[in-house]
Amino acid sequence: MAAPELCPPPEPGQDDAQETDLWWGAPSTRDMLPNFVISILTTAVIGAGAWYLYKLEPEGAYRWRYAAYALFLILWGYQLFVWVYRAAFVTYRLTTCRLLRDSGIRRPTGQVLLLARVRRVCVEQQTWRERWLGTGRVTVSADGHPPLTIVLHGLYQPRQVAASISDAIQRAKQYVAAEML
Repeated sequence: MAAPELCPPPEPGQDDAQETDLWWGAPSTRDMLPNFVISILTTAVIGAGAWYLYKLEPEGAYRWRYAAYALFLILWGYQLFVWVYRAAFVTYRLTTCRLLRDSGIRRPTGQVLLLARVRRVCVEQQTWRERWLGTGRVTVSADGHPPLTIVLHGLYQPRQVAASISDAIQRAKQYVAAEML
């Protein structure tokens, strides 16, 4: 007897080899809000420190000003890089038979789980910050050699995402069970 297919058939009218996207997402930009608030406060402290040092030593004003500019550039350059990277290059995709997590620019690294092999979907929303922002993490674990776990970070409304993943898993497992009969 042949091994059962692990993907449900496509919807009527679709190409047989085509999977259907059920959900597509990425880390929520609202998850970065606390980092931006901390950066604003750090910017204010650096600016106040540069002003204070200028008042102590007026002849070295250019030194403090340019040192503050350099620190601002490093701080905000890093924040901008992280925000753009997470918004543009980290994606999550749920299809009729797989869950995919891609990240990277030049050589994207990806993780793929077959839904029929998933054994657990868990919502992790532990910190007060995540509760306040409505974000969290969804951990999806699957059987295999070796077992694989994908963590979807920074999701807005993670319980809804986990419910969508669980529904897709249930459909995929029902299909595999029917194929084995």
